Amino acid sequence: MERDGDRGRGRGGQRGRRLFFALWPPAVIADRILALPERFGIRGRVTRRERLHLTVLFLGDVPATAESNLVRGLPRSIPTGPVDLTLDTLGGFARAGVWWLGPSVVPRALNDLHATLVDAAAVAGIAVERRPFRPHVTLARRSRPGPETSVDAILWRADELTLVASVDTGGRAAYRVCSRWPLG
Repeated sequence: MERDGDRGRGRGGQRGRRLFFALWPPAVIADRILALPERFGIRGRVTRRERLHLTVLFLGDVPATAESNLVRGLPRSIPTGPVDLTLDTLGGFARAGVWWLGPSVVPRALNDLHATLVDAAAVAGIAVERRPFRPHVTLARRSRPGPETSVDAILWRADELTLVASVDTGGRAAYRVCSRWPLG
C-alpha cells in the first residue's frame, strides 16, 4: 500500500486521506467512453483518461488506522464476482454541473459489491453517506447537462476493484491506487 505525503487531517484530527472504491475501465472501454463528449457536443472540463472510473463507494477523509482496518478486513478476492456493466444512459447532475454515463439498470453484482463495501467500512469504523447508490462514470464537469437519454450500450466486464486516494499535486487532484482486489 502506498504511504506518501498525501495525508490530510481525517475525522477526530487523525492523519488520513480522501479515499474511494472504484472500477477502472480497460483502455478499449475508456476510448469508447471518451468519444461521447465530442459525439454529443458535451462542453465543460472533460474527464481525463487517467481519472476515468466508476465510483463504487466514496469514503471521504479516512484516518490511517481505519484505512488499515478496512484493507485488512476485506478478503483477498471479493466474492461478488465480476461486474457486467451495460453503460447505456447519458445524464447529468444539474446542480453539480456534471455529465455522466451510467447503466439504466444497475446489475445485482454491482449492488452486492456496494453493500459489501458499506458493511466493511462500518466494521472499520468509517461512516459513509447513506444517499442512494447511482453508479456512473463522470464525463465532464463545469457543464450544463441535459436530460437523460439512451445511448448505444458500452459493455464492460469489471473484474478488479481498487481503493483509490485523491491527492493534491500542487492545486490539482490526482488519483493514486492504494490497493487492488480481484472480483471473483
